[in-house]
Amino acid sequence: MPKIQAGASKTKSAAKATTTKPAKKVKEVKEKREPSAYNIFIKTEMATWRQANPGKKVTDAMKELGAMWRDHSGNPNRGKAPKPKSKPSAAKEKENVLPGFLPDSDDTVPSSDD
Repeated sequence: MPKIQAGASKTKSAAKATTTKPAKKVKEVKEKREPSAYNIFIKTEMATWRQANPGKKVTDAMKELGAMWRDHSGNPNRGKAPKPKSKPSAAKEKENVLPGFLPDSDDTVPSSDD
């Protein structure tokens, strides 16, 4: 059986009672922004899309609605080219090379045909 230390529980509770916790901070109440033109478009079109396509995934809906948004009159970026996706950096390409292996080196194995 484990030994019970006399006075150990009294010391811990006394230590807890003497320490004070800082008062909780009250979160600031922030005003919500007005929905953007895109948010309004998605909200209205998603409802009609779901009625027309019951049982389909939301990812399918977002793909189709995104394509519709590109040409929508409420899109402020309509007619502009989409931003190019970032290419992998040269540092990442160098990581793919094994250490000690130089792809351009002429390491030839000597033949045993003597």
